[in-house]
Amino acid sequence: KFGKVLLGSGGVGDVYQVDNFPELCIKVPRKFLSLSSVPGMPDLDSSTLRSRLLIKSGLEHYNELKDLSVLVPMVSIDLGIKPAYGDPYTGIVMPILDTSRNTLVNVSDAQLMDLKERLGALSEAGFRVRRCLPVGMSQEGRLVLYDTGRESLIKCTPDENAYKINTRYLGIFLYSIGKKLSYLGNIEPKQKQEA
Repeated sequence: KFGKVLLGSGGVGDVYQVDNFPELCIKVPRKFLSLSSVPGMPDLDSSTLRSRLLIKSGLEHYNELKDLSVLVPMVSIDLGIKPAYGDPYTGIVMPILDTSRNTLVNVSDAQLMDLKERLGALSEAGFRVRRCLPVGMSQEGRLVLYDTGRESLIKCTPDENAYKINTRYLGIFLYSIGKKLSYLGNIEPKQKQEA
């Protein structure tokens, strides 16, 4: 365990509140195996390797896109365990976000427009959301994406339109909080917005 309070588990990792820093959390690979630190011991669970790679991809996406301010700030931390093969175990430390429905249904129009603009920048960079828009509220009151690995955020192929796909997921998110996409409008390239 990397904290006393388990905040949640997903397909890739477990998220704990960091002891002595209640405003921070750490995401660690799912099915974490301490046996992997024993010299010569094989990595017994192949999903651990998959989880480690997906966490690493989340950090790579963050480092590539952090200037867009659409992703929650994060840093990697070496967990001090070297498996029999592959990279050492890495965790992601980030601020705890408020993802409660009560908070998200009460966001302001300005907060939603800010999110839409930053999703436009993400689209311009050629990235699209994969399955859902993982949105949370930062302590500063900004809506940010908190899941950044290949399971949630991917580079578009040449035949995909990031603006269209990200608009669809923004619409689904808005619907989930009782708002309509027609109010905000589609995410579009800047030159089209200025015309």
